[in-house]
Amino acid sequence: MQLLLATTNPAKLRDMKMSFSDLAADCAFVLVSPKDLVNEPFEVEETGATFAENAIQKAEAAAERFGVPAVADDGGLEIDALGGNPGVFSRRWPGYAADDETLIAYAVGQLKDIPKGQRGAQFRTVSAFAAPGGKTVTAEGVLRGEIAFRVHDDRDPGYPFRSLFVLPEFHKYMIELSDSEEVQLSHRRKSLLGLAPAIRSYFSHT
Repeated sequence: MQLLLATTNPAKLRDMKMSFSDLAADCAFVLVSPKDLVNEPFEVEETGATFAENAIQKAEAAAERFGVPAVADDGGLEIDALGGNPGVFSRRWPGYAADDETLIAYAVGQLKDIPKGQRGAQFRTVSAFAAPGGKTVTAEGVLRGEIAFRVHDDRDPGYPFRSLFVLPEFHKYMIELSDSEEVQLSHRRKSLLGLAPAIRSYFSHT
């Protein structure tokens, strides 16, 4: 039995595998990616207006395409003072698919007049589990913090806003978190683990 992790993003795939490794061993299923199943690109156009809609689109498309249960997610940064933007447009905030440095610079520009105390923000991820012919289930995870005035020097490729996002209770930028802190706080991990009961139920009945 297989559970398809429906992403071509190496960082996301790493997080998904880590989140589901214990469950896979317990329920005796194998974690696979699209590259493990086909030698061709698998992309789903994200046309949803919300993270949940995009996650569901991707999970259901993957389950239908490959005929196996699938997990997908979608998420991004939501800034209070900007009405929740960039939200679902986190990678395309300037109006096009921007690189990490462009996104960081754009965020700094958008927040240049926002004072201390009004820079609250959150990372939010919604994950979806879809099985062929079954009901799709979703779960979400949120991590609250603030947007810093200074950009951190370090980068996590593919996650530009981690160089701007500060966790006041830890007195750290997100990019400074240790591996154990990352596991403890990860909004993606929370959303993925929220799917565990549905995944466990599915594999216990197949």
